[in-house]
Amino acid sequence: MQQRSAAVSLATLTSMYGKRWQIIESAGGGWIAVRHHGLSARALARGLSNVRGGNTLEELAKHLATETALEDRPLLPALRRPVDQEPPDHVVSARR
Repeated sequence: MQQRSAAVSLATLTSMYGKRWQIIESAGGGWIAVRHHGLSARALARGLSNVRGGNTLEELAKHLATETALEDRPLLPALRRPVDQEPPDHVVSARR
């Protein structure tokens, strides 16, 4: 028998992630989280996002937890690159 996960409320997500994210209901269904402040090219190259979405609040909560873990993880020296170096092609940046 599969266990059902506890429902996540908008209030819970806002209290957990509201300092970094604005969480809104999508007009087409689902939920969207937008960062209050855009990320640097370096942060985008690390795999972080300015916008995350989910069909449900539970799905969005998982994405935001992943973002938080990536953001809070210290950089390894081998992964650091000069600030003036362009991000990889797959990373969308406002600098281009």
